[in-house]
Amino acid sequence: MAKGVGQKKLPDKIPTNKRHRLAPSRPNIESGITKPGVKRLARRAGAKRVSGDVVSETQQLTKERLTSVIRVANALREYRQRPTLKQSDVTEALKRLRNPIYGAD
Repeated sequence: MAKGVGQKKLPDKIPTNKRHRLAPSRPNIESGITKPGVKRLARRAGAKRVSGDVVSETQQLTKERLTSVIRVANALREYRQRPTLKQSDVTEALKRLRNPIYGAD
């Protein structure tokens, strides 16, 4: 195939098909909340800077709290004999853990 005016030959290792790319993987519960996520939460709370120790401690506490809420919500789902975990299960689990969310009916 002849090259037209202004066309360059690309090296072999550069992908030319940019339409079908894999999406970047998102963090899951095993990896926990990311460092930028902790920084965003701290900034929303009013902090200007966040120490590295605070980030690791927050990641650990968030993972523990989320695991306990999901465990109770999953028990409620099993009791109600449903295959799907719903918002009502999570709000009821938070009520049982003495941290209710108001307005999520």
